[in-house]
Amino acid sequence: MSFLYLGNKPVVFYLGIILATLLAAQFITVKIGPRKHFKLHKSLGYTIFIVACVHAITGLMLYVL
Repeated sequence: MSFLYLGNKPVVFYLGIILATLLAAQFITVKIGPRKHFKLHKSLGYTIFIVACVHAITGLMLYVL
């Protein structure tokens, strides 16, 4: 399997950092209150959607080129 690389690090590495940050943010918001927890879930859904779109576009570009 070939991975996309940004500099000398694979994209999976950056995705791992983003995921870890989101998980940390989720734990922090759980402690703050339930309202903000719901807000985070909404933004988390949007984030996943955007990442999926970007992933699909880059994959398509690699396939075309």
